[in-house]
Amino acid sequence: MRVSRPKIPIRSLSFRSEYPYRLVVQYHHNKYLSSLATDVTGFVATSATSSQIVVSFRGSASLRNWLTDFTFPVILTTICADCFASTGFYASWLESQTGVFAALDAARAQFPTYKVVIVGHSLGGALATIATGAIRSRGIRADMYTYGAPKVGLLGIAQYISQTNLGENFRVTHVDDPVPRAPPLLLGYQHVTPEYYITSGNDVLPTVNDVTVYSGITNT
Repeated sequence: MRVSRPKIPIRSLSFRSEYPYRLVVQYHHNKYLSSLATDVTGFVATSATSSQIVVSFRGSASLRNWLTDFTFPVILTTICADCFASTGFYASWLESQTGVFAALDAARAQFPTYKVVIVGHSLGGALATIATGAIRSRGIRADMYTYGAPKVGLLGIAQYISQTNLGENFRVTHVDDPVPRAPPLLLGYQHVTPEYYITSGNDVLPTVNDVTVYSGITNT
């Protein structure tokens, strides 16, 4: 279903570089969030300027990542009773969750009033989506921003993460990006809603008029 143009400023769709973030933990060969099996990489950081705790996942950058991207069988997760997710995406999350939760818990203990924000691109967007479900399942309010993320699982997990009582979802896609179309709907995979669909050209900074908001789990 098509909705009106977004009422939020377009700059809200990304993290502004002038915010001074303090790194809590980073892995991948002494960066945060790296796993030997799937090469997941990211970081947890805090910002006194924006009062945020940011959990960030990197996009695909290796063959191992892409092999994970296209593992389509599903497995029941611990996020909710009917939350079936891609075995590849969920395996990547399980490899990184201990480090993520340790860093997140430490940051929240130090800054209990800060907002938790989870962000990722491509494969990182898939992991950010699953992380959002896992973090919200612990009763933690968290906003999610993904860019060019694929679908992560079946109807149950899409519906669970789409609930907004524990945070908002900003699933950003681009007209020329094929990644959000995978895995295919015919396999039962569904998307988190809403979707912020950008129609401006590649390498063109979008304006509010280039973004349309769609609701529904079958978009893109």
